[in-house]
Amino acid sequence: MTTNLTPKTQAANPSNSSPLKLVKPGSNSAVKATDKPPETAIVTEKKSFPYRGILIAGGILISLGVISQIPVSNSVRSSGTLEPTRNSRQLIYMKVPGSITEFQIEPGEILKTGDILALVSTPDLDKEIDEKQVQLQEKHSALENAKEQIPIRENQVEQAELAVESVRNRLTNIQDEVETFSSVNPPPEVKKLAQEIAAIDKKIAGIRSEVESLEKRVEVVGEDISNYEDASNEAGHHLSKKHFHDLLDKQESFRGEIERKLAEVEELEAQISAKKAEIETFEKTQQEKLATLTDELGEKQAAAETARNQLSATQEEVIHLQKVVDTLTINLNKLETKRNENKILRANQAGIVISSNEELVKNKGRKMQENEVVMDIADIETLQVVINAPQADSDIIQMGAKVTVRFKEPGLEPIITEVEKIDQEMIADQSGQKRVLRVRAKMENPGEELRPGAEVHAKINAPKIPLYQKIQRELLKVLNIRKYR
Repeated sequence: MTTNLTPKTQAANPSNSSPLKLVKPGSNSAVKATDKPPETAIVTEKKSFPYRGILIAGGILISLGVISQIPVSNSVRSSGTLEPTRNSRQLIYMKVPGSITEFQIEPGEILKTGDILALVSTPDLDKEIDEKQVQLQEKHSALENAKEQIPIRENQVEQAELAVESVRNRLTNIQDEVETFSSVNPPPEVKKLAQEIAAIDKKIAGIRSEVESLEKRVEVVGEDISNYEDASNEAGHHLSKKHFHDLLDKQESFRGEIERKLAEVEELEAQISAKKAEIETFEKTQQEKLATLTDELGEKQAAAETARNQLSATQEEVIHLQKVVDTLTINLNKLETKRNENKILRANQAGIVISSNEELVKNKGRKMQENEVVMDIADIETLQVVINAPQADSDIIQMGAKVTVRFKEPGLEPIITEVEKIDQEMIADQSGQKRVLRVRAKMENPGEELRPGAEVHAKINAPKIPLYQKIQRELLKVLNIRKYR
């Protein structure tokens, strides 16, 4: 059979060409190789193994495999929205309790530092200021009254001290008089009485001397009478009775004179006793005056101490009221300054109003507490683009990857930035059918041409991947095969 001849011929002639070799029409090479008629050669080629096709197919597959391994650029394309950065946002708070009477801005309005945001009504602060003003007026009146009392109190102290000094001087004089009662220089009253007593004593001494003289004369007369009686008895006759009676009369006269003198002495001694009693009375009176003045001095000193205490209390009251008035004045000034400063809300920084109109309408007119949020503004010199990356590309987005942001508004040049933050959790997109990964990148906005809320197109560069992986990822995204995480 023809099919069995070909291998033998090939084995016998190993140097000959393979039966799969193409033969040009009209060529005799096939006949030479097989030494058979051309018809037999043609039949042999049709029945041989298709090595050539396999090689071509293998080459194609190998080429495709090599090509599929070629690294190609990769990126994630998605939409994004411009938002203020977290650090650039500033909440505007109520600094005092009150209500917003009118907003002077609108959502999306560009602000400069110091621009008026809203007008504020502060009824609670107004009431507190009115109360402080009444208190200040009352304390100020009390302070003026206390100040007027100070010169009065000072005069009372002066008069009380003068009274003390007067009583003390009188007491000193009385003490000096009492101490000099027994001295060589007694008080005039005592000295006069002492002189009178001395004069009486001298007079008594003179009278006693006269009494002694009279007593001697009585004694002499008595001797004369006795001698006369003796002489009369011896003579046996009586002498002249007249002479005897004269002696007796003389004796009685002397004795009467003595009695009168002694009576005078008694009278003078009574005068001395009276004078001494008068001195004692004077001394007692002075002692009583001394005691009275001592008591009076104590009373005057107590009155002076009371006056000084009243003066000190009034002075302390003035100091206290002055401090109260100063404190109330300071507090009132602070409250008035606080009211004046907070009747108008101003922007503390340049930026844009990002609060919605609904939020502003909600806050207008209602009573708000201190530190309650009124509105929200943000500095837009630096913005962030928030990119909603597809879930299928979440594994190739890296921190620091280059991001190209293109704007929908005409005339704005693309901006190149880099990934700054990748959120940890995925969220549903606006349709709710897909999940996306939020990627954030900062971008400078020095001219403030860009506005928060603007939609942009973003391309996030990713590491190169083999071509086959690129094709695979695109097919998966088109077919939506990858499951949600």
